[in-house]
Amino acid sequence: MLCDKCASIYNLNGLVDIGENCEICHGIWDRLELRDLPSQRVSIRVIGFDDSKYLLQPRSTLSAAIKEELKSKYTLQIDNTDPDVYIDVSPDGIKIRKAELFIFGRYWKLRNNISQKRWPGKGIPSIEGIIGRELIKIYGGNKYFMHASGREDIDAFNIAGRPFVMEIHEPVRYDVSPGIIQSQGIVAVIYGRVRRIMRTLVSDSHFDKSYICYHKELSDEEISTLSSSPVLRISQYTPSRVEHRRALKTRYRKIYRIRAFRNFSYIYAEAGAYIKEFFHGDKGRTSPCISSILNREINCDTLIVSRLYDRFVDILYNRYRLDSFH
Repeated sequence: MLCDKCASIYNLNGLVDIGENCEICHGIWDRLELRDLPSQRVSIRVIGFDDSKYLLQPRSTLSAAIKEELKSKYTLQIDNTDPDVYIDVSPDGIKIRKAELFIFGRYWKLRNNISQKRWPGKGIPSIEGIIGRELIKIYGGNKYFMHASGREDIDAFNIAGRPFVMEIHEPVRYDVSPGIIQSQGIVAVIYGRVRRIMRTLVSDSHFDKSYICYHKELSDEEISTLSSSPVLRISQYTPSRVEHRRALKTRYRKIYRIRAFRNFSYIYAEAGAYIKEFFHGDKGRTSPCISSILNREINCDTLIVSRLYDRFVDILYNRYRLDSFH
């Protein structure tokens, strides 16, 4: 038995019994109502219906008809890649779920003793928490997660600006405006809303960097030795300080340039190089290192990320900023 609407959709008028207990739609046509829809930008999924007995075409006729009905009735904008709202239609009715909000920005870390990610139970502030809480105040939501392009050590500074995407669940607003967040030594510039794919593109990206490293005083001869060093190819076995969370293996990285001064040095290095270990050698795990070059122990007492060569991320942002698709 089919209802009038389904019989018409499947071109079965006069060929089947007509009644209220429809074998295909289970009365869904009388329940296609969308209330308090937070946005017209939606993705519609039709699940749980079985029309195989009456299907004469290689597609779900009911699914297409339901989507068209909702689209025309509520003037919906269909976006199956980055919707604001997910609509699930099943024999039980309609369920509406808000999509995640993805916000792109850069942060500067102007004090140390701040971790990048939240560290439960440690009592240490985090960049993720500082920025995430401020964005929740503006856009609503009940959860947030930061996806950044690499990270600096907890005791390092970052004056270069590091790209990140903040993922917010159950937001109230989707209209992201540019702005600045400044709190507890963290400055974040918010660029705008981006497509979901930027979350992966940013978190998987790694860039060469320049550093400022403060250290004990160098002699004139040591300054000349370091500053005249050619490009160095160093081997770094997983540093002892991160071996609990990193794969144990040897990594090869390039140190492109060293420009040494009395109490600090500029280091221009390939992405992924462990700079502190490049100074002290980590008991032979990093070779060559500055200590072995100078034949004496020397440490990077203060590490500052001074530049990220990440122009590519700006190109990605211009391509995947969501407002460019309106």
